[in-house]
Amino acid sequence: CRLQRRNYRRTTYTKTQEYLQRGNTKAALIELKDALQLNPEHQSSRLLLGRLYIKTANYLAAEKELTKAQKLGAADKDTLPDLSIALVRLRKHDELDNIDESKLDEAEKAIVMASKGLSKLQQNLPEEAAALTIQAVELNSNTPYTHTAQANVLFLTDPTFKAARSALDRAFNLDGNYVLALSLLGDIEARERNFPAAIDAYTKAITQSQSNYAEINKRAMAYIYSGEFDAAQKDIDQLKKAFPNHPGINYAQGLIYFETNKLKDAKSAFEGALIGVEQYPMTLFHLANITYKQGDLSQAETYAEQFFSGQQSHLLGRKLLALIKYKRAKTEEIEHLLAPVLEQSPNDIVALNLLAHTRFKQNKTDRKSTRLNSNHRTNSYALFSLKKKTTTHHNPPPSLHL
Repeated sequence: CRLQRRNYRRTTYTKTQEYLQRGNTKAALIELKDALQLNPEHQSSRLLLGRLYIKTANYLAAEKELTKAQKLGAADKDTLPDLSIALVRLRKHDELDNIDESKLDEAEKAIVMASKGLSKLQQNLPEEAAALTIQAVELNSNTPYTHTAQANVLFLTDPTFKAARSALDRAFNLDGNYVLALSLLGDIEARERNFPAAIDAYTKAITQSQSNYAEINKRAMAYIYSGEFDAAQKDIDQLKKAFPNHPGINYAQGLIYFETNKLKDAKSAFEGALIGVEQYPMTLFHLANITYKQGDLSQAETYAEQFFSGQQSHLLGRKLLALIKYKRAKTEEIEHLLAPVLEQSPNDIVALNLLAHTRFKQNKTDRKSTRLNSNHRTNSYALFSLKKKTTTHHNPPPSLHL
């Protein structure tokens, strides 16, 4: 019986390797799980399953399997690199810091250092992150992980994204379907407002991974910014099943309703996103805009003031707050609010009209100067729709941390 089980495990392990060579990750996962049901203490199967979970971006399951493999006696060189990848994706910074990579070979050490670099980046320590990822690439340039880690740092420190793209090219030369690189490529394309390319990159990442909620969320946002609301809604519906009350999903749902002029539904969705307003500050902006449209000027002013207090450089936020204050006959602050807008865009017809009307109310000018352009109304929905060119002032919001 023991001999039969041993032979079965060997056959299963061999089949798993064959599936992986053919690129059939799903079948390999099934084989490994079958083997572990027969013998939960099989170290090699635990280790390989953990690595497969890393490959399919199921980091929580990867941490679990790699930790079990460690307890079963797997060597540090076989577990720590992949475990570091799982820990940084799960934002377990303390556990990652406790990994001692000093006794690992250079190739394995580089993986851990790259993970620690990403951890520093998540903690808003870009200089430390850059130093660690540079060292990681120098130690091991033959894995897409170190290049992608460096690309992540460059993405946040170089506004041109040229260096980040170069690092990603090096990663893709090693693995054209590398999930982490595809996801970051989508982020770059989205930041440059090349949304069809972003959607393509996210879709490729989704098809390569098992736990892909973050990429589905980012693809939904790219669909929204492309005006493809039906496609976006399909992604949002999928996310709602897994995370029904997540503020990021509520925010995305609010955008879809807002863009399809379902203001009552949009308001409800955005209110559900308020719990995550620090991550999604535009929630306040949209609520101010919607409540203004609904005629609740007092609530609109409250939301607009809250948004302005944390986003004073946001020019559309300044215009919306100025518009609301004008409607409430609070003209004292309007010139101050509009000054940066007109400094950047001297011919902004809405700001000029609003300023002229304000000065007329304050008896600083005559009525003729208020008629700058009768074809432009101070209509907030027209001003602040994602479909308009004004969206160049926005960056897509951050992805979900799922």
